[in-house]
Amino acid sequence: MTIQVFHESITMRDGFDARLLLSYGRLSRSIPRSVQVIEVGCSTGVDLIHQAALQPEVLFTGVDGSEAAIAEARNAAAERGLGNIEFQVADLSNLKGLSVPELGFDAAYISGLPTSTRGDLAGFLERVSSTLAPHGLISVTLPGRRQHFSKVMDAIDGSAKRSAPLRERLEAARDQIDRLVQDEPSCSDWRRAALVDDTEFVDRYMGNSAVHLDVAEVFRALESASLGFIRWHDAGAWNFESIGLGREDL
Repeated sequence: MTIQVFHESITMRDGFDARLLLSYGRLSRSIPRSVQVIEVGCSTGVDLIHQAALQPEVLFTGVDGSEAAIAEARNAAAERGLGNIEFQVADLSNLKGLSVPELGFDAAYISGLPTSTRGDLAGFLERVSSTLAPHGLISVTLPGRRQHFSKVMDAIDGSAKRSAPLRERLEAARDQIDRLVQDEPSCSDWRRAALVDDTEFVDRYMGNSAVHLDVAEVFRALESASLGFIRWHDAGAWNFESIGLGREDL
């Protein structure tokens, strides 16, 4: 789950609050400058632009391999009049071409593993961590089991025109899932999709083409990259009893 994507209702959770994120670190920050955060694989910058608007005292950098996406992101940031955000084009598989601050970034956001990394999460995390200051942290959002996501995405595909506004597409997709829950109440995939809020629904099921990983793969990658785990951002999402699904359904 990231931020609320609708302009009229923008919220923020701790994984994207730069200062709160840094407060979880084991090393204190002693750099006498503004907090600097990078999002690796920012696409058109929708999430990062919202973060820049919500945290004007933080300097944000978005990087993506698509020149077209970065051009769109720059235009969108300019339209919002934001002076605390910049965008760069770089090869996400090796981060060549990325301009890094002299003392490194304070934090990095990763929303999904770019397909250009070919599933090498450990190598990708190592490259991202090399751009950070010694106290730097990485906040990662990774999609889970591919079968579930693919099933839901296929089910909602075509529920609304792709050119329709996001709110209209979201409402149509949620209506479709609600119908499927009614038709197949024993299907955990439909019930699981129906339980998440709108922001999480968009992140998980609407146009997500990232590489999917399970929890064990994530921890193996952290160990291989010599990185430590600090905390889950949404610990409640891992409480099987609270969301009404069995472990085998997740």
